[in-house]
Amino acid sequence: MLVSNKLLVDNDCPMCKAYGACFTRFNLVDNNTISPYQKTNEAFVNDIDLDRAKNEIALHDTQTHQTLYGLDALIKITTHKSQLFKAIAEFMYPFLFRLYKLISFNRKVIYPSANTAVGRDCTPDFNLKYRLVYIILVALFTGVVLHEYSVSIYSFFGWESSWFLEIVVCVGQIIWQYVAVKAFRKKNNEALEYLGNMSTVSLIGGLLLSPVLIIQSFVVLPVLVLVGYFFVVVSLMLLEHIRRCKLKKFPTLLSASWVLYRMGVLVFILTIFI
Repeated sequence: MLVSNKLLVDNDCPMCKAYGACFTRFNLVDNNTISPYQKTNEAFVNDIDLDRAKNEIALHDTQTHQTLYGLDALIKITTHKSQLFKAIAEFMYPFLFRLYKLISFNRKVIYPSANTAVGRDCTPDFNLKYRLVYIILVALFTGVVLHEYSVSIYSFFGWESSWFLEIVVCVGQIIWQYVAVKAFRKKNNEALEYLGNMSTVSLIGGLLLSPVLIIQSFVVLPVLVLVGYFFVVVSLMLLEHIRRCKLKKFPTLLSASWVLYRMGVLVFILTIFI
């Protein structure tokens, strides 16, 4: 167990608080290690780069006054009990570093929350590269899942499924909603903030559909079940989209635009295949 350390976490970020609690629960750190960034004691903040700590969690050793940031901090916490895990983490460091950056810079669109914490602002810097990478990766993942999910449905009706079509649908929604949000919000960062949240909604949908793909590899499910479950997932996605728009104060009409695009795609597909 690590002692005499302070791990600064964003008290307004549910993900940050969750993994901080896990570190404590599994005795990787002592009960006094987790410290909210917003209210961290002034006694040792002079040894910490607070601007960097917004983007990368800071692990400060109160005895040596040294501070580790981001992935280095996580590796120290999670591998200090095992040399094997440490060697694996060091081997995978280039990949883990990019993954950490991707999640860190997008954490507010992955799991948004109302800014309720009192004290220092811990909002990460906006990073265009990692925001675009996140949006593109989610679109590709969702396109793949939709294709695999729709194969059985399409074949039942004698239609041909297409990877290209599903990718175009996912990318098309990004373009469609970007135009819609720009009509209300002129700042590009605000548009990309919305698209990041919308991408997470799509990611949630893809993750909810994925278990069915696993089941389908063992059991052939009736088409009615597949279609029914698909519409349940879309309904949940819509509710989450509305919730995020309210939470982040995005225009309500963006949810209507989101539905309109989905309905337009459905009509377009039916027009092609019927």
